[in-house]
Order: sequence, then structure tokens, then C-alpha cells
Amino acid sequence: MSYVVEQKIGNGVYLYEVEAYWDKEKGQARQKRRYLGVKDPKTGLPKTPRKGVTPKAALRFGELWLLRKLADRIGLRQVLEKAFDEDSAKILDLACYDALETKGFHLYSEWAEDSEVLDRELRTSQDISRFLKSLDERSMRSFGNFWLRKHGKRKAIAFDITSISSYSDGMSDVEWGYNRDGEALPQINLGLAVNCESVLPVSYRTYPGSIPDVKVLKRLIDDFSSQCELDEIVLDRGFHSEGNLKDLRGRGVDILVSVPFNVRYAKKMLNVRKLESAENVVVFNGRTLFHTARKVKAGGGTCDVHLFFDEERKARELERFFKKVASVESHFNGTEIASVAEASKAIEGFATRMSGFFEISINAGKVALSRKIDRMNERISRMGKMLLLSTRLNRTAEDVLEAYYRRDFTEKYFDILKNKMGNDGLRTSTDKTSRGRMFIAFVGLILHSALYSAWRRSDIRAKCPMTKVLAAMKPLKSVERSNGTRVLTEISKHQRDIIKAFGLTPPVI
Repeated sequence: MSYVVEQKIGNGVYLYEVEAYWDKEKGQARQKRRYLGVKDPKTGLPKTPRKGVTPKAALRFGELWLLRKLADRIGLRQVLEKAFDEDSAKILDLACYDALETKGFHLYSEWAEDSEVLDRELRTSQDISRFLKSLDERSMRSFGNFWLRKHGKRKAIAFDITSISSYSDGMSDVEWGYNRDGEALPQINLGLAVNCESVLPVSYRTYPGSIPDVKVLKRLIDDFSSQCELDEIVLDRGFHSEGNLKDLRGRGVDILVSVPFNVRYAKKMLNVRKLESAENVVVFNGRTLFHTARKVKAGGGTCDVHLFFDEERKARELERFFKKVASVESHFNGTEIASVAEASKAIEGFATRMSGFFEISINAGKVALSRKIDRMNERISRMGKMLLLSTRLNRTAEDVLEAYYRRDFTEKYFDILKNKMGNDGLRTSTDKTSRGRMFIAFVGLILHSALYSAWRRSDIRAKCPMTKVLAAMKPLKSVERSNGTRVLTEISKHQRDIIKAFGLTPPVI
């Protein structure tokens, strides 16, 4: 194995090609060094290379190699090859770019030129658009089915929905609806299912912005049922309804769902006596909580409703709430506004959902606010509390919390998908291109989650934050030489530690 090392002497950095070999006479590993030249700080290549075999280009290798190795471990590359055959290499390249960069695909060609990609046919943004448009529904559906069979059979699946705004006016799937980001744009809705055990995304569905969330949830259950047995689904409060509970129970699926505070049995639970008692204390992930459970009739059967109370969380919520109250009062009391309606609208623009906590009056053209004490006290009574309904009976508080907090991964992945991977606004011009783009984003999200899962289970978690893993692997380059051969730059100790912690063997080319 040979690699390139750097040696700093004075103000210059000098490059050497190092080749390891076994000295039979001395019975030990030895090295041969060959001087390559002075390093150019801009290109990373020798400025004045010696004659003979010389470096031509240094390509990004380390982080790409890591993602591909993890893709192999979870079977992603094999499933892509099974569904897409020769196009699988292009899909994996685009997905790696999506997982590593926050830039649009219009900059992919520049990135690919400097990276160790598997396929070099996608040279322009037009090439990429044509390729995304060419990804047919049958192959994407086959991938989804293969992937579900491989990773869908686990303890529980968490499901959630987000909106992805669009700047395009030529797509039938883009419609006006409830935009979760509060943007004045039409949208495509994206439903995402995550395996609660492996924390890998296992399925997704895009659908027009006006379609109700409940319908896409039912379609998702049908997709799962056709490919694997679904044990439990974990949902947020937006999916809580009597109809949903009945429908899902009728399909033989257990449900764990957050309960809105305005539900009839929720109001009774919130007023439970002696909640803050020693007999109700549980410790979960280092946090001390109070817990109690009651059986209720819901969704055509008996369910357990678990009430959790976190005093520390209540203190934080109380502080945030009254900072908003004080801010609204100082900003609007005495302000000149013509009517109560205008004042209410202005308060909502200033602090969302705060106008209802005040009696608003206009005296001599100026705003006068007074607190609605009963309304504020009702809000305080709910602080620090969480209600979870489970159709599976007699579970421990720890089991319920463990299952529900795994749902947080869907929210984290939405943040990664929309903000860190740069998919916060679709700019594709056709439905086919948009569907292809979202498929690549889903594969990229699988890669990102595989990295997160490997890091979460590794022994470097405390020493090296996940955000720094890829940064640490980035300096590892693949150097192309004038005779067509390639060598790696020297693998640092930090890189070796990461590779070992992830259960991988250092690369050799």
C-alpha cells in the first residue's frame, strides 16, 4: 500500500510518496519514500514535481468512502442495484452529494469533478434534471418494497408529516394547504416513516398539499401491510382522533399517540390529585418525572392514558411564556391603533397565539391590555405535562417514554432534509422531476441516518460530535497519478479511530 505524506520544513510543505513493504531480512515493516515536490496550497498538488510518475489530481475520498461503506452495511447499495441496475451508481453519487452538501444540484458537477464518484456521466444540471425525470415510478416503488422488507420488520415505526414549499407553478402535486413552516407558498407534503429500533428511514410518501394527513397515514399502513408485519405506530397529536384510533385498531396495529389537552378524558387526567407524590416518581434518561396512568375507552376499545409531569420543563415553559407576556405588554400598551381587530392582528404578528391571553381595549386611539387571568392559569396548569395514549395495555412508564421519544428522529430528519441538505424549497419544473428529486433526497437521508446510527452506537460519541465525523474524514484524498494509478494520502490517527469505532477496516486502493 502506498500513500502521500506531508512534511513541513521552514515555511514550505513537501510531499512524499510512501510505500510500505516487508523486509524479510530484518523481519519488520519498512517504508520507501519518493520525493514528489513542494505542495501548492491552492491545489494540494506539487508545484514543482520531479520527472517520472507525478500526481495529476487529488480527489475527495474519505467522507464518500465512509458513506458507501455504511450503505453496504445496511444493504442500501444492494437494494439500489436490485431496483435500478446500472442507474444505481448515479443515484448513490447524487444521494452522497445530498447527504454531504447543502447546495443545490446545479453545483453538483463542480463537486463531482473534485470527488471520487462512481459515475461521471452527469456533467451538467441539465443532465441531472433529465436523469431525475427518467427515474420511473415502477423502479422507485420496487426500491421502496425491497427496502421495507429489509428494514420494516421491527418493534415500532414512527410516522410524521412535513410540508416542503415549492417555487414552481408547473407541477400538479403542488397545492395550497396548511404550510407547517408558515410560508406563503404552495407545497408538497412529505410523510416519513422511521424504524424506532434502527432509526433508519424506511418509507416515505409525497402527496399534494391539500390532501389530509389521515389519508396518507392510511396509505402508509397499507404499504407496510403488503410488505411486512407492522407491530406499532408512534404518532404525534395531529393524528389523534376517534376515527383514526378505530381505523388503526381495526387493522391490528397498536398505537402510541400524543393526546391533545382539549380531549374529554385529557381534561380529567390533567386534574388528577396527588400526582406529585413519591409513589409516582420515575427516572428516565437522567430526568426525574412524575407519572400516572388511567384506563379509558377510546377508538372502540380500552386504552391506557399516561400522564407525565416534568417540573424542570414547566419552569422553562413558564419563563418563556411570561417573557412573551411582558414583551407584548411593553410593546403594545399605549400604542396608537385604530381598532381592537387591528390590535389583535398586530399582536399575533408579533407573538403567535398570544392575543387570546389579553383583553384588548382602545382608549382615545391607544391600546390598553389586561391579562385574562383564568386563561393564563389554564395554560400554566398544562405546563410541563404530556399525555400519551397507548392501545397496548399495562406498559411501564419507561417503555412508553422510550418508544415515544424515538419519534423525535422523524423531526430531526425533517430538519436535516430541509435545512442541512438544502431541500427546503423545490425548484423542479415537472411532477416527474420533483418525484425523482424527492427520491434522491430520501436515499440521501438514509445515508445520513446510517451515519448517525453508527456514531450513536460507537465509543467515540463522547469525544467526537457527529458533525465533526465527516469533517475529520474530509482531508483523506485519492491521488490520481500520471501513469493512471492511484494512491491515498496518509490516514491520520483520528481518521483511523473513527474507522475503527464504526467497525470498518481502513481503505486500501
